[in-house]
Amino acid sequence: MDLDTRLQQVAVVGAAGKMGSGIALLLALELGYRGLAQPEASFILNLIDVSDSGLQGLLRYLREQAAKDGEKQINRLRELFRDRADLVDNQDMVQEFVFEVLLRVRTGTTLDLARDALLVFEAAFESATWPGAAGRRPISSATPRPSRSRGSARPAPCRAG
Repeated sequence: MDLDTRLQQVAVVGAAGKMGSGIALLLALELGYRGLAQPEASFILNLIDVSDSGLQGLLRYLREQAAKDGEKQINRLRELFRDRADLVDNQDMVQEFVFEVLLRVRTGTTLDLARDALLVFEAAFESATWPGAAGRRPISSATPRPSRSRGSARPAPCRAG
């Protein structure tokens, strides 16, 4: 499966955190540009987090950053919008790009949103508080590691006999 196919359905779990929001931003911009270049293809970005307010803040962040990126990439946008007679002004092109980026984004608080994803990025805190994780231990505690203190006994070195 090629990258264009995988990028048609992408999910980011833990999207409202620092790492997740960075991944979400890069993917949203890339999918926005790919969607403009390939209008016949469908590119969807599913952003998943336990916090609705975090997801709302993430959408504001994506809108602001997409506008900044559109301004920096105005020549690229001019090329992508060359057949759109209604888009003459640079600011109109930037706003249309922001619309295209956000059009591809879906948000939610359950992992069901990632069910059909062909590519999943996991940036979630490993905790049993995730919806649907009832009765499951966090990954980090699934296999406890033995701890050693400084005074613990160590095995004797092996001696050749």
